[in-house]
Amino acid sequence: MSQAKLKRLWRWSGWVLTTSATVLMSIPAPAAELAIVPQARLRLTVLQWMPVEANFRQLDTFGGDLVVLPNGTISVPVIGQIAVVGKDTVTIGAEVAERIQSELGLIAPPEVSLDVIEYPPIYVVGAVSTPGQFPYIPGYTVLQALALGGGQLRPETQTGMDDEIRLQSELVDINNDIIRVLARTARLRAELDNQPEIAFPEEVISRRELAPIGEIMTQEQALFEARAGALERQTQSYDELIELLETEIAALEERITVLDEEIASLVTELERVSQLVATGNAVVSRRTDVERLISGARADRLDHLTAIMRSRQSISEAQRNQANLRDQMQTEVVQELLVQQSALEDLYLRRETTQHLLAELASTAPLANRSSLEPPALRFSIVRAGEDGMTETEADEFTALLPGDVLKVTLAPASFAVAVER
Repeated sequence: MSQAKLKRLWRWSGWVLTTSATVLMSIPAPAAELAIVPQARLRLTVLQWMPVEANFRQLDTFGGDLVVLPNGTISVPVIGQIAVVGKDTVTIGAEVAERIQSELGLIAPPEVSLDVIEYPPIYVVGAVSTPGQFPYIPGYTVLQALALGGGQLRPETQTGMDDEIRLQSELVDINNDIIRVLARTARLRAELDNQPEIAFPEEVISRRELAPIGEIMTQEQALFEARAGALERQTQSYDELIELLETEIAALEERITVLDEEIASLVTELERVSQLVATGNAVVSRRTDVERLISGARADRLDHLTAIMRSRQSISEAQRNQANLRDQMQTEVVQELLVQQSALEDLYLRRETTQHLLAELASTAPLANRSSLEPPALRFSIVRAGEDGMTETEADEFTALLPGDVLKVTLAPASFAVAVER
């Protein structure tokens, strides 16, 4: 092989080695398993292979849920205590398998599976909204723990701003409710006094250009006209019924007058026919026919009188219902007025209380100072148990937490000083 070929081969092999190293370095390493810590809950499963049955048999005597004791050990039935703190589950499982094989005199060690089902909780204390303990999930960072604690504790001034916004909103709602009740009361008084239109108070009229107030007045006016129209239609219906019944009575009375004249004529005819029958100049059947006509006329007269009585009774009932219609409406209006007056008094009291609270907020923390306040910076530290006892180290938002850690959240000194000064 020539020297030139050797040089080209050397350069090519160097490029391959460099590229391979680069590729290997770019592959991320798998995340290391968390070491076992005290108070962790483990689940131990032990299986023994049975060649005769060609199947695994679970050894329930050794398996089950275990808790790591404060001294860093777990207590497994039959084989006793095993130190587990600082080890991973694979190492602990292999040790448990060896101990079981030795204890039972097995030819081959059993299959042992050890899983962590619950880590000790983490604790979040200090300047957070809801301090306390929270379940730990591998991979938790300081920022995630801060979210579990409800986020940064807001200063009292920020709370005061929120209270002021809430009270201002409540005051607007209360004022709108007062206008609504005043407009409704004016409409009820117009109905009670049978007025042709609503006389709104000055407090309502002066704000009619505002969208909510103008809409309230329009609604009350529409309701007033609708109720007045309904009452008028019902009253007119009763008036028409009474007029119809009176016309019927007049017709019946006129018919009775005609019947009276007819009966009088028939009575005269009966007297004349009776004289003729007495002298033998007329047959008796002639007198009988006249008597029958008189009886029919008198029966018709009686029917007409009965119809007149029924019509007059219907008129009285219609007049009574017409009066009750107005009385019932008056009663409903009076009851509704009492309810609205009570509601108005309650609204005035609520408005006075809300205005008083707003005045107190304004006197303790002026809005100009509160609006310029920025959220204070936070400082994080982690208290962790180790071989030398409890240690506290500084941390940032992306520091990883371990099971059992205590995250302390405090205000940065400069921000705290500003908050206290304000």
